[in-house]
Amino acid sequence: EEEDGCAGDSEEDGDFAFQLEAARPRLFVRPSAESGLLPAWGLPAEDAAGSQAFVLRRARRLAVEVRDLAGAPVVAAEVRVYERRGEAAVIALGETDRDGRAVLLAPALADVAVIAPGNARLARWHFDCSIPAEGSTLAFTLPPATSVSGQVLGAAGPLEGIVLVAREDGLEGGWNGFALSDAEGHFALPFTAAASTLSAYDPAAEYLPGRLRFDSTRASPALALELERGAPLVVRVSRQGLPLGARVWSWCPTSASWSAGARTGPSGRAKVPVGARFGVHAEPLDPAYASLEVWDVPHETGTLQLEAGARP
Repeated sequence: EEEDGCAGDSEEDGDFAFQLEAARPRLFVRPSAESGLLPAWGLPAEDAAGSQAFVLRRARRLAVEVRDLAGAPVVAAEVRVYERRGEAAVIALGETDRDGRAVLLAPALADVAVIAPGNARLARWHFDCSIPAEGSTLAFTLPPATSVSGQVLGAAGPLEGIVLVAREDGLEGGWNGFALSDAEGHFALPFTAAASTLSAYDPAAEYLPGRLRFDSTRASPALALELERGAPLVVRVSRQGLPLGARVWSWCPTSASWSAGARTGPSGRAKVPVGARFGVHAEPLDPAYASLEVWDVPHETGTLQLEAGARP
């Protein structure tokens, strides 16, 4: 099931059927809370042919405790558990109670995020959490934050649909928040008093990524970030000449940033933006194959071929 999507119950033999719209390309199976089993996401539409089989695994108990800098519990903080299998996806949602505590079901390996209540919506993360069979407890501290507005521009004017990411410098898990620019290029993100970095990514692969250092104690009330249009590069990932599913990023030396990740299609191709010189990183979806990287490549052609090898 999905928000604003379709939902239903499985039959006695576990079978169910839906007709998926183009904008709803994945199925989500959620067992009853009493079952002790984890929900499961289906394959993306381009990887699914006909029926899909879902194997529901045993869940593990995860307790999350959220406090502010003074040690007081944070009430109504949102808690998200992301599964670390293939592409990260939310597998459980919760909210802290009056004691600043939430208990959720989680997989053995997960990323966990806590988002503050209120307008600023500051986030804090724990990555690569190994959760034992007997369960685990994670503690989060949420500092005060303010919401800062800004605008993304290209040479021709405002840019819509740009992904903005705010991160507190030097803090593990200090990814403050994410936003998407509107039709006028405007966005708002939470920032703490510490020095932070604002990064911008174009999912349409037309503009190069950008970065801006930000200090809320000295910066102007609004931020402006201008992106440079890149050249499209088609990266084809293969194994023994056959298409291989992968996620692909391009490196922009001028901003010292990676592009938004692009997933290869059935032909093994993905499009990323590049400048005059660039790097590329490809991560095969099949863990049996090793990562691929090339660096300091001059942009002389519109296609780059990468041949994957087995992981050592």
